[in-house]
Amino acid sequence: PAAERGGPLVVRPDVLSLFLKRAFDLADGYRQNLALLGREWMGKTALLHQGRSVLRGGPVVPIYLEVAAEPLASLARRWTGTLLSQALGDRGGEVGREEWSGLVGRGRELFPRMTAAIERIEALLATGRRAAAYEALWELTGILVREMGRPCVLMIDEFHRLRAHGIERPFAAMSRQLMLQKETLYVLASSAGAVAGYFGGQLD
Repeated sequence: PAAERGGPLVVRPDVLSLFLKRAFDLADGYRQNLALLGREWMGKTALLHQGRSVLRGGPVVPIYLEVAAEPLASLARRWTGTLLSQALGDRGGEVGREEWSGLVGRGRELFPRMTAAIERIEALLATGRRAAAYEALWELTGILVREMGRPCVLMIDEFHRLRAHGIERPFAAMSRQLMLQKETLYVLASSAGAVAGYFGGQLD
């Protein structure tokens, strides 16, 4: 049942169990992407955070990103900073409320290819090549998987907000990487009914 605004958010055990099964199946070489769709305040975000907590330190690398309605440059900084901080934390590094530049500096040693790709995204944005930068954001997880040598569970919360960044066909880049990144499990959450209808409840 949906929780009332301000009330407790209940994580359904059956949905959490399905989420974790898909994640551990990924470690065994089988991938089936997952969409969590429904009204606001039903516990989707709480479920993602609980799933990430369970998966930490295991055979897959869990990464959580919430999409906000903000300028594309701000989204790119949060996206790349999230990847770096969670990857560094997975490697046992101490990651607090570190500045983005500090994360990039530390990432150059452990994740040189991903860090180089992040710096390229910054350069693309600086020269106004927004579409190319957006496309490159979706390629980062595949680079990270190769550098870490482990599959990744990428949780994107409220992904329908990607439409707010002025990119033509914003889901097209995501769809391409869904096909290409066989070692990344995409878990997409949305409370937007129109997007839920478009994706049909599950992405394979």
